[in-house]
Amino acid sequence: MLPVATVVAQGASRLDTARRPDAGRVVDTARRDSLPEVTVRGYRDGGSVSGAIRLQKASGLIVDIIPEESIQRSTDLSIADVTRRINGLSVTTDNSGQASHTIIRGMDPKYNYTLIDGIKMPSPGDRSRYIPLSIFPADMVQRVEVYKSLTPAMEGDAIGGVVNMVLRNAPESPLLKVRFSGGYNQTFFDRSYLGFDQTVVSHKSPYELHGPGYYATGGDFSKANLSFNSRRPLPDALGSVVWGRRFFGGRLGVLVAGEYQNIKRGSSNIFIPQNNEPGLNNTPGLTDLYRSNYSATLIREGLHGKIDHVFNPRNSVGLYTFYVSQQDIETRSRVDTSLSLGRTVPGTGRITVSDRSREHLQHIYGTSLRGEHELGPAFSFRWVGSWAVAKGLYPDWSELSAGTARLEGPGGVITQTPLLLGGMSRSWLSNRERDWSVYGDWDYHRVVSGHRLSVAFGGMYRDKRRDNFYNSYDFQPAVTTNQGQPFTDVYHAEWTNGDGPLNPLGSVANPNTYVAHEYIGAGYVSASWKGRRAEWLAGLRYEDTRQSFVSSVDPTVTYGKEGSIHYHDYLPSASLKYRLGDSRGSRDSRGSRDSRVDSRQLLRASWYRSISRPALYDVTFYSIGYEDYREAGNPFLRRSHADNFDLRYEWYPGGLDLLQGGVFYKHITDPYERTLLNANDELYPLPSQGLSYTQAGELTAQMRNAGPANDYGVEVGLSHYFGRLGVQANYTYTYSRIVQQAKFKTRQDVNDPSSEIVTVSRSESRPLQGQSPHLASLGLLYQQSGWSGRVSAIYTGRRIYSVSGWYGLEYWQRGYTVLDASVEKSIGRRVKVFAKASNLFSVNTTVDLLRGDRIMVMKQVDRAVYYVGGQWDLGK
Repeated sequence: MLPVATVVAQGASRLDTARRPDAGRVVDTARRDSLPEVTVRGYRDGGSVSGAIRLQKASGLIVDIIPEESIQRSTDLSIADVTRRINGLSVTTDNSGQASHTIIRGMDPKYNYTLIDGIKMPSPGDRSRYIPLSIFPADMVQRVEVYKSLTPAMEGDAIGGVVNMVLRNAPESPLLKVRFSGGYNQTFFDRSYLGFDQTVVSHKSPYELHGPGYYATGGDFSKANLSFNSRRPLPDALGSVVWGRRFFGGRLGVLVAGEYQNIKRGSSNIFIPQNNEPGLNNTPGLTDLYRSNYSATLIREGLHGKIDHVFNPRNSVGLYTFYVSQQDIETRSRVDTSLSLGRTVPGTGRITVSDRSREHLQHIYGTSLRGEHELGPAFSFRWVGSWAVAKGLYPDWSELSAGTARLEGPGGVITQTPLLLGGMSRSWLSNRERDWSVYGDWDYHRVVSGHRLSVAFGGMYRDKRRDNFYNSYDFQPAVTTNQGQPFTDVYHAEWTNGDGPLNPLGSVANPNTYVAHEYIGAGYVSASWKGRRAEWLAGLRYEDTRQSFVSSVDPTVTYGKEGSIHYHDYLPSASLKYRLGDSRGSRDSRGSRDSRVDSRQLLRASWYRSISRPALYDVTFYSIGYEDYREAGNPFLRRSHADNFDLRYEWYPGGLDLLQGGVFYKHITDPYERTLLNANDELYPLPSQGLSYTQAGELTAQMRNAGPANDYGVEVGLSHYFGRLGVQANYTYTYSRIVQQAKFKTRQDVNDPSSEIVTVSRSESRPLQGQSPHLASLGLLYQQSGWSGRVSAIYTGRRIYSVSGWYGLEYWQRGYTVLDASVEKSIGRRVKVFAKASNLFSVNTTVDLLRGDRIMVMKQVDRAVYYVGGQWDLGK
């Protein structure tokens, strides 16, 4: 059960503001409708399905909610997994098959933001502004709310939507709940896990340990993290504990919860990058084929606590704190076969073998102090002070390569050359982001002619600082034979420069080592009017943004030392909630007529203007090689603006049944997307090496602004129970269109095959990156005599996997379906046991290049996962 501090009943739900100080509280809005001046205090279970339906119905916004009850019955391990089940949402996956980021209504994660109990937090991600939802264990939350419309009280940088994770509150009755499970990935029934000793990894580079001017030697670098072993991994282990209760007659509430996950994942894939300029008529430049095996261990930890105190019916405060972390330990073994160098017939060509050990650590700490005060019968004030720090670290990211070749000799005989040692790189990348934030909201309300009028105003201020550090060391193999150095293992490898790195001082003086600041100030004013049928809300928000950075590069040698950006935005919005039900009323037990409107049918309409603000990382001159391409920042990137329209019908016939359908439209100015640049393409409009611009120099991915885009669609959702059998279904159709200038290689005279080949610009129309036209889910639920079972299927349609700067050379990911199943049995009142299986179809992530015939350029196989576990509820 969830405590509700004393609050003056208002016309709209507390869900009207996604960053409300009382996130997680549920107020009896049915009583508000008939008793607008009455103060109510009570308890609701905000983690139940019925509680989620009540919240969604009461909200003045367009919102979808997944409660704790549904999450625990699913096979989801992280909040990113949970969001797949919400209408209009899909996810991206990483190399190990784990859901990583959420796409809302076809809008890439950069167009959305994430809240924890209604508060923005800094991101530990090295390349993203907002929190990666994969870092949060699914058991950590009481519910997940996805807002698809905004009010003036909400921060305006959300074109797609907002994900709010509501953590548990102190219960009405003492609570102690213990939950654990174990499982195994099908991948490791078929092959072994390739691992390394991560305990030897140094979290600081020689530069950091010994200071500037230190000459690193070979002895400063461990070799054990590049010595790999094959084994059968231990089973996955997951567990959570929740304890809470209220003291002093319910005035003081305390809750503490902890979560732990140790998960092993593996995948195999092939990938053919476009790592060369295309030929005539944009014939793809495909010169290499990668075959990679990934083995990864993910360790997630979460801890959060809440203390709230109700001083009297008009004043309450709360202290919330949390910590989450994710340790991603990954091994990659890759074979790169050249499709051009030394290749005369199939099975021949140059081959590069590379092994990589990489550990990625992410942590977030956050604390907020909140208060809510009724200053009179018509005036209230809410405030929040928040401090948070997010850290990310890649310690000693190590890659070791070796090369060989299969060559065709006389008579067609194919021979293989000796395996020779290649280069080695050791890199350290860390980032720390700190936020100080304050919020204040004032609300004046009164009854006018039987209607409720509310005027609200407030603002916020955030001071963000980001410290980024990057250092790398490169090793060159010593020549020990006339062919090179035969490779056996890392322990027998010999390197030039006294067996040390070529750059013993490191490479700290680079644009990836920088300090950046962001200051955001905002204010808003809004007015709402609530009648028996209609609720109106309209207002204006103002946001002022200042960003700046200073990097460690030497300005006399290269560009990218410093930069600053300043802009402001006016963001109006308006929304309507209208009850369509019968208003004639009914007689109560005393024969009096109840004049309340039947609110089972609702019509919602919304319009708001919003922006998408590039991250501090995006607007620096950073340049780092990640997976398959180099990635570069873009200080010339402009923020996006959008006008967003929504219309939705909702019907709540009773119980857990629900029917909803709606349409949405977004017009986006200056959208920005990840675009692939070839070596000769313009990276920056800065003169360099005699040219009027700076060339990319190699295949590079960069965020680029494009022409105006439109995004619109239809969402339909259904939940209905036939006795013990329940059906849940969602479908979203989304259409988006963006126009961008792309490069095309053609003859100077298309009618003269001997004329010079030139590169021209063509206008290309395509969908937004990551947008699928069709998203659908279907779930079947069954309950009887303590048993419950669930089978669900989630379909994600075809979408653009990566955008190319060349006309018609985008990579397209095929549609796929994920099938999950779970069963649960209650043993008495306190014990449950369950079994779960996810990804029963063993999803293949398949990516194509559509150039006349379909060319498959990527295929990754992710296998099924099985879990069994139990839960003990030891509360009253």
